[in-house]
Amino acid sequence: MKSLGYEYERPRKFQMNNGEKQWLEIETLSVSIMSIISDEILLEILLRVSDFRRLVECASVCKRWYSIIFSFHDYFKHRFIHYHHQKRLNNSPTSPSPSRSLPFTLLFRNSCDVAEDLQNVSKVSSFSFDYFSERSKIFHYGEKSALECMRWCDIKGGDAYDYIWSSFDDLLLVERSLRKLYVCNPFTKQHIAIPISPNATHKLYRYALGVLRDFDEPIIKYKVVKVSTKENDVEYLESSYLIHLAIFCSETGQWSHSSFKSPVALNRWHFQTNAVGNNGVVYWPYGSWTNGGIIALNPYLELSYLIKLPLLLGCKGCLSDCNLNSKVHVGVVRGKLRIAQFNWCKSTHLYEFMAWELVDKDEVRSWNLVHYHDEMMMGFQCGSVNSLPFTMIAFHSDDGNVFFFQRFNDNLTSNNIEIFQCRILGKNRIHIEFLCRLPPTSPMNTRVVSLIHPAWPTQIPYLRRHHQSSNNME
Repeated sequence: MKSLGYEYERPRKFQMNNGEKQWLEIETLSVSIMSIISDEILLEILLRVSDFRRLVECASVCKRWYSIIFSFHDYFKHRFIHYHHQKRLNNSPTSPSPSRSLPFTLLFRNSCDVAEDLQNVSKVSSFSFDYFSERSKIFHYGEKSALECMRWCDIKGGDAYDYIWSSFDDLLLVERSLRKLYVCNPFTKQHIAIPISPNATHKLYRYALGVLRDFDEPIIKYKVVKVSTKENDVEYLESSYLIHLAIFCSETGQWSHSSFKSPVALNRWHFQTNAVGNNGVVYWPYGSWTNGGIIALNPYLELSYLIKLPLLLGCKGCLSDCNLNSKVHVGVVRGKLRIAQFNWCKSTHLYEFMAWELVDKDEVRSWNLVHYHDEMMMGFQCGSVNSLPFTMIAFHSDDGNVFFFQRFNDNLTSNNIEIFQCRILGKNRIHIEFLCRLPPTSPMNTRVVSLIHPAWPTQIPYLRRHHQSSNNME
């Protein structure tokens, strides 16, 4: 390995008072040790810094450390990302000494029942509230709303809103007013504008962000998938098997269009559920827990298939035949699709939590039960089956033993909604941590987006055909 080529200058000696003599000896010893450590060894030490926040702090120690981290940016970045990825693969949460989960941010936004509500700004609440975990606060990130720091927020307009459609690690897919679509990283303030989709006139639609991350490659690849149907298809026929698919590819900078027959008949209420992207595949839950499933769309292989729900889903609790969004949560944890139910059991007067992980191997798909806790004591007074004081709102995308839930007050009013983190310690053993309380103006029906912050912030590739200018912290 070639030398990094940084010439280290020994610090000059300063005359100290008698009371500072001991500190001078320690400092002199530290400087002496650092002066004999080569750049190659120091680089290996810095690669093992726990996260990006600590790395920034190390870069501010001295010019030599800063030079190794940022002057050789591409080389160090690649090594740093690859090292921490391998570390996490070899160190699962169930290992004897599991590594700490990645820092997270929770974004609370308005929730729209159907996509066509987005066209009526009067139906879209301007509510916005973010919770930043302590380890996620770096630079000015965490001091104000995540999307307020985006440069497009400086654009003055009349009725404007930002609707978050999908997320992947620290990336967001956001629809701005008048169907302006962006892929953005709130932390780095980088955002890329996506051209208008070919199915822009369709009123019933859902967007999802599918990302392919190869840790041996410096740049990610992503596709934006729009699942839609014409309003006439469901208005006059009451249901439709025809689904239109528009796919935007970051490598070409263009949209492609196709349509296929849905495995089930769809109506406008199926478009209430949000799609989830994972490893380049888009998973779209539809229907209810008794008569529903998950449609999987692979835009890279141009493949679609139906995934049935777990057999035990809803069989014990008090779930009714309702939309999947209400009492069943679908998300991604460490690159695996998960589905979970968290509800109050009338027979035991306790809470139960069940979670399954999708196993997709050689075109054989099944669900693996990873959590089954049927007698969970929440430490709060449990309400009746109709009050539902606790509702699961999000997974922790990097920790399979953690999920987030919200608690309403006894009157179910919107001025007392509390957010908690629940960590599973063992069979029916949990640790609950209070995170925050939502503002009094928060709506009852709130959508939550969970972000995690990787060891190095994700850089969004620029489009080939339409070069976008944006602020970018590399």
